[in-house]
Amino acid sequence: MNLNSLFWLLTTGLLTTAPSADAQGTSIVEAMDNLKPEIARLIAAKEERRQKLAALPFVEKVRIVVKLQQMAAPVLRARGRAVRVWALANSIDQK
Repeated sequence: MNLNSLFWLLTTGLLTTAPSADAQGTSIVEAMDNLKPEIARLIAAKEERRQKLAALPFVEKVRIVVKLQQMAAPVLRARGRAVRVWALANSIDQK
């Protein structure tokens, strides 16, 4: 399990912070070993998705960011925020 997954567990409340060992001598590593299988599956899927996104070429990552900007723009504009979506060159946009 990596630090991102641990942080996600802590922020979602699925895992609470504790000293390195509790009164019974249970370490945080042992506590993580007892996670429900569904949580372990979600963490594994999250890590797999992160690896796939990291492996994408830079141009594809920029395309994804622009798509997210286009999706968020109407919501932000409705809230009165000035939004500028990046404009892609035609050569990048059409690949």
